Amino acid sequence: IVDVSKAYIDELASAGVDKPSFDDLIAMRALKVDDNYVSGLHSAGVNVTAPRELIQLKALGVDAAYVRAFAAIGYTGLSPKQLVQLRALKIDADFVRRAQAHGIAHPTVDDLVRLKSLNVI
Repeated sequence: IVDVSKAYIDELASAGVDKPSFDDLIAMRALKVDDNYVSGLHSAGVNVTAPRELIQLKALGVDAAYVRAFAAIGYTGLSPKQLVQLRALKIDADFVRRAQAHGIAHPTVDDLVRLKSLNVI
């Protein structure tokens, strides 16, 4: 139904994805995790190879543009876990700018999560 083929598995392997379980393959294919998506994240500076992390990132809509928007304001080297946290709380570059406008020069990811969770900004 979701077209998990040998070619798809080879495509993921060539993109550097760790060997996924059958369930992960189904989820990745359903979410349209493909070599372009993985390559885009890699080119944006996210070294992600774990199928579960790719599933989480894709399910939340984390893409290369989202990562680059953070990089443009000085947040490089964000881990997949940090990106999942930020996106799950709908924290974007504009939110960071609002935090900075309130006098927090370079809030950490944990700071941003706390600020958003507590509705401070």
